[in-house]
Amino acid sequence: MYTDPEFKSQMETSGSWYIITVPECLEKTLEAAKAVGVSKQNIILFEPMSDCKDMESHDHAGNFDEEPGEWAYPCVVLPGFNIETYLGCIQKYRGSFLPSVQPACLALLKHPHTNKYDLSSLQRIVSAAAPLAVEVEVMLKKKLGVLIGQAFGSAEASRYTHI
Repeated sequence: MYTDPEFKSQMETSGSWYIITVPECLEKTLEAAKAVGVSKQNIILFEPMSDCKDMESHDHAGNFDEEPGEWAYPCVVLPGFNIETYLGCIQKYRGSFLPSVQPACLALLKHPHTNKYDLSSLQRIVSAAAPLAVEVEVMLKKKLGVLIGQAFGSAEASRYTHI
């Protein structure tokens, strides 16, 4: 975690207008945002859960000034990757857009249980961080019937920064 001066400097240098944070960092985030003039309405709070079942009892994504369910585009955030949980959340919450990475795309393509889930809500997958082989892209598109895109990305940018 950044020290207060480092966090403030990073926000000033980057010209940040929005901040995505987790509950453990909210207090420090609010202080830094106030110091550099970022409105608290522009802070997005994510509360990760252990698996898809926890969704019923958590405000999984939202601005801390808003009530759960006010988001136009709900976001499901998992603390780690488990293919069964991943597939279950896509099916349960009818996800249409899937920001992803190459290993998760490979898992969607090769996992024997992928066909056991209803993924018909998916419309687009954007893979970033590492290049997705053209062959994998073609096979995934054929298997799921979705648009596949690739983007430049980094772990620090939470999957991708440019499409």
